[in-house]
Amino acid sequence: MSPLYVEVQHSADIVGTSHFGEAPFRKMMERRRQLALAVVIVVGLNLAFLLSFWNRFLGPGVSGMFLEFASRLLSGKVPYRDFYVVVTPFYIFRTAAIVKLFGPSLAALRLVDIGYRCALAAILVIWLSKVVRIPYASLGALAAIAVFSSDSADPLISYHLEATFWALLGAFLLSYVKWERRNILRNISLICCSGACCSVCFFTKQTEGGGITLALFIVIVGLSIRDVGLRLALLRLLAFCTGWILPAGAVLGWLARKGALRAFAIAIFEDGPSAKGSPTHILTRVFLNGYGSWPGNAAYLLFAICIMFLVVRVVRKRCTALNSAAPVMSQLAVIAAAGTAALLAGYAGGAFVPRSFITADRLETWSIFFGFFGVFSLAVYYTLILTQRRMTEAEKQRWLLVMASFWISYTISWSWVAWGPMAFPSLGVVIAFMLEDLLSRPRTSVLRSSLAAAAVLLLSVCEAGRVSRPFSWDSWTDAPIRYATATSRQPGLNGIYMSPELAASVDRLTSLIDDHSRVNDSVFIYSYQPLWYVLADRWPPTYAQVHFFDVAPDDLCRRDAERIVKERPAVIVDFVGGSDLWNEKLFRAGHRSGQRDLHDQMYKLIDADYRLEAAIPIKESPVPVRVFVLRREE
Repeated sequence: MSPLYVEVQHSADIVGTSHFGEAPFRKMMERRRQLALAVVIVVGLNLAFLLSFWNRFLGPGVSGMFLEFASRLLSGKVPYRDFYVVVTPFYIFRTAAIVKLFGPSLAALRLVDIGYRCALAAILVIWLSKVVRIPYASLGALAAIAVFSSDSADPLISYHLEATFWALLGAFLLSYVKWERRNILRNISLICCSGACCSVCFFTKQTEGGGITLALFIVIVGLSIRDVGLRLALLRLLAFCTGWILPAGAVLGWLARKGALRAFAIAIFEDGPSAKGSPTHILTRVFLNGYGSWPGNAAYLLFAICIMFLVVRVVRKRCTALNSAAPVMSQLAVIAAAGTAALLAGYAGGAFVPRSFITADRLETWSIFFGFFGVFSLAVYYTLILTQRRMTEAEKQRWLLVMASFWISYTISWSWVAWGPMAFPSLGVVIAFMLEDLLSRPRTSVLRSSLAAAAVLLLSVCEAGRVSRPFSWDSWTDAPIRYATATSRQPGLNGIYMSPELAASVDRLTSLIDDHSRVNDSVFIYSYQPLWYVLADRWPPTYAQVHFFDVAPDDLCRRDAERIVKERPAVIVDFVGGSDLWNEKLFRAGHRSGQRDLHDQMYKLIDADYRLEAAIPIKESPVPVRVFVLRREE
């Protein structure tokens, strides 16, 4: 029996059909029931994880950003022309549609994005089940989607989520292409739709969209030329590009009609990248500077190399003649029970037991690196196979999976070297592949059991982290969910719970802005709390809505400092006082940032023309929030 026959037959055993005979209807239906149950278990556990904390924090810095963008868009303002946006505009359009339907509601926006996260989990389970056993697909997807939502800076309203959804969907559509067949209409339709998804991804987050577009472009070429020749490969690429151009044409056409196309190009391709640092630093940071300093980076590199050798060694040594008679339903029941127990333990530990975040954060961080370097090594490994011989069907699926996973994770690392969104789908892919391939190895039951237990443990760790610290970013950390027992009077915060002290502070600050400014007056909130622009229905005089240290260009910050001085907003709110939030070593190579100049210019104006109206102590903020009111001439 040839190795190729064994590999194809093994793939057929996994999916429940055979290329060499009609699979019994009963077996096919049984596998569908198993897969449906796996999807229900993974989605259900993910939903329980998210719902345990989704409305128990405020997270005003990031939560309010796209809510304000959407409100401006609905009021007639145009992004790039009238206000600065560092990313491409699709997520603003989508958020505006939700605001149009439900009003400016944080709860509505979060619920929609929870739906996206459940869809992501379902897609990954289904896709992984094409090449690994269903229980292993479930464990991988469960670990990946949990770590994806584990980052404390994730407010559950995230364009990173939106971009990942479209990137994964675009790659998933290609998993149904019959690369060796000349069924033009079916294949071309799938490839065209995949291109459209990649385009939407690009116009949600340009780096991730560019990465997945490049990855799938390479996959289409690689899997087509060897099987069907150059002419059909070019036809498939044309279909992909046609699908890509359709959403792009709609977005760019809208921007051109609004007079914002040139400003869009400058913001996306010039201003935005300038705030991140040098291209070399951005592209190599995750490979060379994951620890942040030396000699810690040496240990980090050693860890990365060990992961890559381990993963490739496990995959290379897999045996294709496997016995697939394992009791799938029983295994899924164990996963459901273990996942439920992990969630309950994590909730109890995070909500009621004082604990340190160091261990939890490190586990999540190292799992992210494990997934990233794992898919990187597999992408190289399967690419080398493609250059040497024709791939089997299972290998084609695996190459597509790891190429998409690597480029999604890699481009997300350009924002930050290790954070939750990088784990999806890379961590799930590596866990599922290793569990599948270790099954054929003698004396690996302990290692397989340990890896499966680690996947479930991550769910517990992520749960404990989010309920004990549901949101934390820069100068704001929300209290554990056990303190979230009160609501604010603000309509946009209906359904959002927070500590009673914070709810009172939110209402007081909103009232102060309302009381000391007129409807047409501008106000300025420094630095990262744009939610109050929406709550008070007032807008800043600056071109940028917020001046994030990692994305706001220095020149823009300095120009906005001049705008503040010229406009003299009616109210200035300072959330950070004199704290050093600019992170110039990481993003400016030690050079003075424009954010620092903005801060200094703002305080010169405050000292000359403003009075301190209130200093509001907020437990979630390290310093009192100071409200300055313009001294108006009588």
